[in-house]
Amino acid sequence: MPARPGPWTSLLRPRTVPPRRRLVVFPHAASGPNAFLPLLAPLHADCELVGVTLPGRERRFGEEPVVGLDEVVDGIVTELADRAAQDGPRAVRTVFHGHSLGALLALAAAGARPDLCTALVVSAAPPGGDPHAVPHALDHAEGRRALLESQGVPQEVLDDPGLLDHADRLLAADLRLTRAAAAATGDVLLSVPVTALAGDRDRLVDAPAVAGWARHTTGPFRHHAVDGDHWFPFTARHQATVRQELAAALAQPSPHPSPDDRRSTTGPAPMRAAR
Repeated sequence: MPARPGPWTSLLRPRTVPPRRRLVVFPHAASGPNAFLPLLAPLHADCELVGVTLPGRERRFGEEPVVGLDEVVDGIVTELADRAAQDGPRAVRTVFHGHSLGALLALAAAGARPDLCTALVVSAAPPGGDPHAVPHALDHAEGRRALLESQGVPQEVLDDPGLLDHADRLLAADLRLTRAAAAATGDVLLSVPVTALAGDRDRLVDAPAVAGWARHTTGPFRHHAVDGDHWFPFTARHQATVRQELAAALAQPSPHPSPDDRRSTTGPAPMRAAR
């Protein structure tokens, strides 16, 4: 039986076969996991899709969005551990995938419970410890509105004072969470494969800075930049590329290679640890 939805995690699509792989999605600021469905829906049915939902959005819309990092991480890993316990003797490879804020939350969760994560794929995010994880322009309502507009928030939301106020409070709370996650994860060191994707026209996160995720693993590392902006994983042009990277991470055999197996690549081929 699949685990029941908790406050923090839930299935993004019904199970039709027992899962052999699991992808846990950590969304970006002011968003929920359903934004990833067009990207993830084509993945094979034996891949269980689990979405992380923070307060104030989607099924938790009525909740206050202000929340601390420790509460977020503890809630997520507790529910993921319960889910893993129901797998029984079957080995279900579990990949964490986070975009922007979600990347830092995925890193924090993997650092808290390394046994729950067998690979990490991040996109459009600076590595942990970056003091500039949130541009200062986003400290002001005008900057946050511009970010919401670039994120594709519907015009009817932007034109409705009540909905716009909710979206702004949600984004402001998430940006505070981003700063907290960046400050808390500077020393996190994993042993699993890490893939870091960047948009070379991203105005929020410099593509070269994304390569700094290499310091968060002793395992294989891969950095891949595409011709896109901060939202490239959600564009039709780049979804196939991102999906290919996720599928490669889900297919990797050994989740804990030795430091001697480390390799960094930049080409499009799936990552393999050197032998």
